[in-house]
Amino acid sequence: MISETVNYLAASSPRLRRLIWKHAYQTLNRLFADIDWPYLSYGYVKLDGAARGPRLDPADEASRIFVQLYDHMAEGAGLAGKRVLDVSCGRGGGTSHMAKYLAPRLVVGVDRSERAVLYSTRRHRPGNLTYCAGDAEALPFDAETFDIVVNVEASHCYGSMVGFLREVHRVLQRGGDFLWADVRNTHELPALVEAFHEAALPPRHMEDITANVLAALDQTHALKMDAVRRHVPRPLAPLMVEFGGMPGSIIYGELARRDKVYLHYACRKA
Repeated sequence: MISETVNYLAASSPRLRRLIWKHAYQTLNRLFADIDWPYLSYGYVKLDGAARGPRLDPADEASRIFVQLYDHMAEGAGLAGKRVLDVSCGRGGGTSHMAKYLAPRLVVGVDRSERAVLYSTRRHRPGNLTYCAGDAEALPFDAETFDIVVNVEASHCYGSMVGFLREVHRVLQRGGDFLWADVRNTHELPALVEAFHEAALPPRHMEDITANVLAALDQTHALKMDAVRRHVPRPLAPLMVEFGGMPGSIIYGELARRDKVYLHYACRKA
């Protein structure tokens, strides 16, 4: 019931959605301030038996399912030598993975949660990586600063998708790539595509990866439940199950029924 109420309120108005998600993420980062949990996204599993991606250091191997989404998104763009911005980077795990394994010139992670930025700065320290606080709908960067902008599983929290996409367009170099992945209700898809076109970022590649994400949620379920049992106060456990998209959560059921879909778009600034 708590999860359903939060979801209803978040969907009721753009302003309320921004407020609810900001406080939700601040609370999450307070609860996990001293816990090594750098990945908040759902993850990605290849279903065709293809290679599992780059070789990871032993310390990073346990996080492979989470970082495979970033690897998959980057396949068509190529981050080597590029200036990369990760918008709404959360606790910085995916941002750090790109900086460490995909050979960019530099990576900047920006997040609205100051607590997330503090955690990420303390936890991840590759030389080409920095974190800062900032609003996705008012990015604190000059025009045409980045070659690639990445946004994973966060835009459903924003007040205005078009406003966010216009900011992406502004900070991208001409010819730069925008790599986006997130969940949407199926009835929202025409408006979503229209938002990309309105912001002059028409998708050149559109992919439904719902099945890949569901497989990742299944495979990470035990890991997440163990963290919830050990670190989350019992009254908040249902919210964390919902937030994590775990089997039995509302959003997991919506994805399984395809009331919601998980999409990956790749766009290029003309």
